[in-house]
Amino acid sequence: RMYEKLAGMTGTAATEAEELRQIYGLDVVVLPTNVAYRAMQGELIIHRERRDGVEVVTYHNPDTGELYFKRIDYPDVVYKTQRAKFRAVVDEIEEWHRKGRPVLVGTIAIETSEMLSEMLKRRGIPHQVLNAKYHEKEAEIIAQAGRSGAVTIATNMAGRGVDILLGGNPEGLARQRLRQEGFDLTQIRQAHWNDALEMLRRGEDPTKKYPHRWAQVLAETHAACQEDRKRVWELGGLHVIGTERHEARRIDNQLRGRAGRQGDPGSSRFYISLEDDLMRRFGGDRVKGLMEWAGLEEDVPIEHNLVSKSIENAQMRVEGYNFDIRKHLLEYDDVINRQREVIYEQRRRVLSEENLKPIIMDMIRQEISNLVALYAPGKDGDRDPTALEAAVRAILPLPPGFSAQWDGLSAAEIESRLLELAERLYEEKERQLGYEDMRRLERLVMLRAVDTLWVRHLTDLDNLREGIGLRAYGQQDPLVAFKKEAHEMYQDLLATIQRTIAGDIYRLTLAKEPQPPPMREVGPGLEGREARRPVKRKLGRNDPCWCGSGKKYKYCHMRQDMAQGGGAAAVQAPTGGAKPKKRRRRKRKRK
Repeated sequence: RMYEKLAGMTGTAATEAEELRQIYGLDVVVLPTNVAYRAMQGELIIHRERRDGVEVVTYHNPDTGELYFKRIDYPDVVYKTQRAKFRAVVDEIEEWHRKGRPVLVGTIAIETSEMLSEMLKRRGIPHQVLNAKYHEKEAEIIAQAGRSGAVTIATNMAGRGVDILLGGNPEGLARQRLRQEGFDLTQIRQAHWNDALEMLRRGEDPTKKYPHRWAQVLAETHAACQEDRKRVWELGGLHVIGTERHEARRIDNQLRGRAGRQGDPGSSRFYISLEDDLMRRFGGDRVKGLMEWAGLEEDVPIEHNLVSKSIENAQMRVEGYNFDIRKHLLEYDDVINRQREVIYEQRRRVLSEENLKPIIMDMIRQEISNLVALYAPGKDGDRDPTALEAAVRAILPLPPGFSAQWDGLSAAEIESRLLELAERLYEEKERQLGYEDMRRLERLVMLRAVDTLWVRHLTDLDNLREGIGLRAYGQQDPLVAFKKEAHEMYQDLLATIQRTIAGDIYRLTLAKEPQPPPMREVGPGLEGREARRPVKRKLGRNDPCWCGSGKKYKYCHMRQDMAQGGGAAAVQAPTGGAKPKKRRRRKRKRK
């Protein structure tokens, strides 16, 4: 929220329009789809009819004869128990699979997808399960979920963002087939591959231009997908089944949106039971009373637009409840955000100012003034020179015996002496470092203090927010208590930043990298000489091992070297030709 301009684009923001308006002040504008926009412009003719109790909308282009479809969203089907609901889901999957229509099933939990997978295995229905574990592989699977007879189970719409092409994705199928044949795909130039795909879209044969195996496989899979697409198109396109309603409508809309892409035919339906979490918490009693009044059995569903509307109202209540929670948390974040704006403004000033000396000197004067007021007030009896000297020494490098000059001086005179010393020491440091390096040091010291202490302050605020809710037991508003204590912590932060900068500017300095030693010129008489070979010597048993472990050679790598080379290792002796010193062995004294 600190950006001057905010914008976003998504396909499921319409249901969150109120929250976006209240929190970010953004209006949500719904753009029509490509087909709907062309119909609004009069390019397409809209045809509506009732079929199986639902409205079927098609778009016809009179010039080209192209036909487009609007996705059919069937009313929700409600069962008494989850057992009856999943039996009905498997029955519908089996029916469409037998006819050859692709089906995408969405679940909200991995356990549900695994249970549904076991039920399909018992029926002998081949299927794919996506649990967002292997993203690249699952993206390939869901891209082929539009092939005839394909059954895909996805948890929370794993792999969304990939268009499901009716009849399958020829490019993905070609790559898969080439891998099975052992073909190295890295040998294909991407430009040639893309050119072949473009030729197929234009109805041309890429094998004439690229007489290679990969082009032949690509052409074959493209022809097979086009044939399969016609079959799936006639069956009604991809059918999406939701096994449970989510708390947020936008998640359901994401699942529905997998079908009916780019004007393709498609449909969706949600199966719900009164034992689902959403129905048990919100709105289930009303539907349950209606089913009991009608005397419906467990396997007999209720299907009506009023039921779907009741479920949608339950979702809206859940969304409102979650929005209130986020809005309440946002009120806490507003407190931190105001502090963040001030800190960031100070940081920008540090980065943009050319000379920070006036700012730092003001901080030093303020610190000295505070210390004198604390330890050396107006009355002589209340003074504590020792404590004042210790406190000032934490900022300024006081010379020995400097506090002895304070005897008989007033608080204003002591403060004046300290300020003169601070300015003199500052000028001495600037002369030592130079003008440019002193400006760099000022900037580094201020940034280091602000960044380090601000991160620590944010951690302290998080800890405060975690436990502030307990204040409600003491008849305190947690938000009011948080604002008060956060303000006090912020004042302490500013004081600590000032104190740290005032002390570090005298204590720290810039570390200069050592200059590399100058290279010696080779004399004219040395060019023809033969390079001296390094002298090598064998390691003794008790010498330090060559690996640098610090152990004796016999306890480290000696056995390994003896086994590999048949002898002890040889190491390079120090340059200069110095011979290794001989180790003297002590003679044992005979008793």
